[in-house]
Amino acid sequence: MNNKLIKNTILCISVILFLTAVGCTAYYATVRILQKTTVSETAEAVISNTAPETAPPTSSVLPRDYYIARLKGSNIEISLVHENPGELPKEKYLYSFEVYRNGIPENDISDLTRGIIFRTREELASFEEDFGS
Repeated sequence: MNNKLIKNTILCISVILFLTAVGCTAYYATVRILQKTTVSETAEAVISNTAPETAPPTSSVLPRDYYIARLKGSNIEISLVHENPGELPKEKYLYSFEVYRNGIPENDISDLTRGIIFRTREELASFEEDFGS
């Protein structure tokens, strides 16, 4: 009787451990898939929702909006920056796209690491065409 109880207990624990491992694997796989799909939003869709004013401000006390591109690993991240006079700039992450880092010249890597500023959507779109292909 004791042997049967021990065998059933071990079997029950084994099944629970197996189901926990399967559940964790499915959870992490789903999270990775969701992260990849949210990052792959198109530039046009994101930019159309968060486009800064394209007209230059007439006074230096007006708020300014611009885009900034930074190299993080093998991705170029695009953010929208909003500056109010007398305040710290507020940066909002928009999207990123993957690039082949070995194909980028060193001076461009240096500039991208610091961040490249684009005043209009057209400048940003031109930049993406250069690095996105």
